[in-house]
Amino acid sequence: MSSSSASLHCPVEISHQLSNLLHAVYECEYTEVEWLPWVCCSDTVENAIVWEDTLVLQGAKLLDIYAEGLQLFNKFRRHLMNVSFVGDSKLWDSLSRFLLFIQPSHSTCWNFRKFLVQHHHAPYLMELKVSEIALKRDAKASEAWHHRKWLLSQHVQVLLSRDDLLVRELELCRLLGNRFEKCYHLWYYRWWLVQRYLEMLPNDLLSQEYETTSKEAIRQHVTDHGTYFYRQKLLLYLLKQAKEKDRCYQLLRSEWTWIQSIAKMADHSFESFISYARFIYCCCDGWLDKSNIHQQSLIDDIYKTLQWHTVENRRETCITLLSKMSQQLRQYNEDVSYKQ
Repeated sequence: MSSSSASLHCPVEISHQLSNLLHAVYECEYTEVEWLPWVCCSDTVENAIVWEDTLVLQGAKLLDIYAEGLQLFNKFRRHLMNVSFVGDSKLWDSLSRFLLFIQPSHSTCWNFRKFLVQHHHAPYLMELKVSEIALKRDAKASEAWHHRKWLLSQHVQVLLSRDDLLVRELELCRLLGNRFEKCYHLWYYRWWLVQRYLEMLPNDLLSQEYETTSKEAIRQHVTDHGTYFYRQKLLLYLLKQAKEKDRCYQLLRSEWTWIQSIAKMADHSFESFISYARFIYCCCDGWLDKSNIHQQSLIDDIYKTLQWHTVENRRETCITLLSKMSQQLRQYNEDVSYKQ
């Protein structure tokens, strides 16, 4: 190593502590231990347990290790990207993974991970596993989702060669959705996957996402705005693909009937239902034929429901909002028609 990087060797103490942590993981037979940072060590550590894929160490030792590791990383991170550290690359790779294992929202560590991937110090498939472990720790960490999106965007050729990879991504989203409630970033990421890589996914997947996956997610968490966001995107995509207004009417009529059944599962005043009802109304106003008595009747039914749910002194504001939303969706519809 060059003299400028000679001081970048990781102190013996932090290596020792990292080893102790991983020894605890081994003792607990943690299923993904091979992806965690480790240095061989035979020392024993405090008792540890694994609960729902999460490592829990008794006492405050883990936080002490994290604090020392973070201090070390912050001290040298600026130098790490400017000098050759081939001899220590595995060690610094381990340290950054350890920090992200404890704190998945550490954006500076994720940026350092990007640097490692770009300079071939971290294999792509292993990096996917690293981010997966971080998301299992905290699926609400937006930084972890941004890193995963970056990985998939930078390595499209790997996706093309791995037919099962995107399906496994959707399965990961399902697993995390069951474990973490109201995780908006998860549903945003799922839509990003479906929209960006639709041609690479099974032919019936979009229909399955609309008819089954999103419905089950909303039934499970009726107040989760993220699930409604995902279903909005799916419905807009289907409306865009519809060639006739009758097909749009069928979609929106069915959607309105279904969301009313969901409203019965909880208080009718909960915000997710009201917001989604407004969305359906605006879609009807933008896509349906108002000269058709049946289609106009659907628009009127939804509007009456919204009036009933709107407090008197907020009604005018609500009407103004609906008008603006309808105009925006109508413009979206015209733009799509023009492009087609």
